[in-house]
Amino acid sequence: MNAKIIQTSPPHTASTVLVNLIHGLLEPKSAVNWGKLNLGKKLISKSHEQNIDLIMQDLKDCDLYFVMSERNDEKVQKLINQKFRKYDNVLIFDYTELLETKDKPLQEICENAERKLTSFLPQTIMQQAKGGLEQMYKRISSMNE
Repeated sequence: MNAKIIQTSPPHTASTVLVNLIHGLLEPKSAVNWGKLNLGKKLISKSHEQNIDLIMQDLKDCDLYFVMSERNDEKVQKLINQKFRKYDNVLIFDYTELLETKDKPLQEICENAERKLTSFLPQTIMQQAKGGLEQMYKRISSMNE
């Protein structure tokens, strides 16, 4: 199986936090593979391409898993298209799940993300995971610094 995880979200929806959480879980030492031309070249790729049908067409030989974030608040209204919400290979995080606050510490964000990702991603990917909760926390802490 040629499985790939594409983290693609509208800008300003905590997508950088999300891609680093994914990396912390699966490939904590790996740099973010960014941009449309690099999609699918590694296990995890990041993009802001909103039409995931186009990505699926370009990478039709891969089993694709899309991990996305969206935001709907007083500052930003960027939601994932209703069509894509119905896809079995799409997992959506709300911006508030990824936003660190005094009421929601980073540890809680990491635990929630780990729970959602491990229940969404196939066992074939999870069996090869090189990270975990501690690496997720470290990766975001380093990013914040």
